[in-house]
Amino acid sequence: MSNNNSEEKKPSPFLDHAYDIDMNVEDGQHLSPSERRAFVYNVSELSRKIFLSLFRLVASESLNDNYTKNVEDDFGNTINVLFQNFKIKHLDEKGSLEGSIENYIKKLGNFKYYLPDIFLKSEDFLDSSNYDLEPNEFGSYKCDIDILTKIFRDILTLLREEKITFWKALLEKYREDKEGYDLGFRTKRGRFDKDLDRFSKISKEELENAFKDLK
Repeated sequence: MSNNNSEEKKPSPFLDHAYDIDMNVEDGQHLSPSERRAFVYNVSELSRKIFLSLFRLVASESLNDNYTKNVEDDFGNTINVLFQNFKIKHLDEKGSLEGSIENYIKKLGNFKYYLPDIFLKSEDFLDSSNYDLEPNEFGSYKCDIDILTKIFRDILTLLREEKITFWKALLEKYREDKEGYDLGFRTKRGRFDKDLDRFSKISKEELENAFKDLK
């Protein structure tokens, strides 16, 4: 095994902290497990920020105005939606909301998207000067769908580059003691595969009896 103590020890590619992210669909008992829950364990800080940012972006675009407990009450449901989305100032001189509703539909048709602050305010993320963005009334940005597509591409590139950086560092660490790491890998993998093979040959009855003995 090679071990050159004269060389300065390189920093470890590993961290002692990560995040678990779990998304669960409420009121989804009719859905399969994969349709109502998604989770990932031990992700990096960068991944955590991206998960939450994308969730907030999708949440901001999700339709929820059409949900009601009484689908027969069109009048009451319509009043509730108008109340949630407009104020008195949106009435025209005739006291009508028609023009404001038409303008809102036109605004939606422009396909401008509000970006969560975390997309462009973190040094781990993206430089806003690289994109054609419009400041919005909330002190953040909005952009058209083409720019949003570019941002998605750059985000996925960031995630892939983070993986590449880790694996390059791991390769350097591996090369410091190839023989030792190869031996350790063969030992651990060999034991695991043998245990897995033995477990696969256990009958259903044997498993049930084993669980009974534990009670």
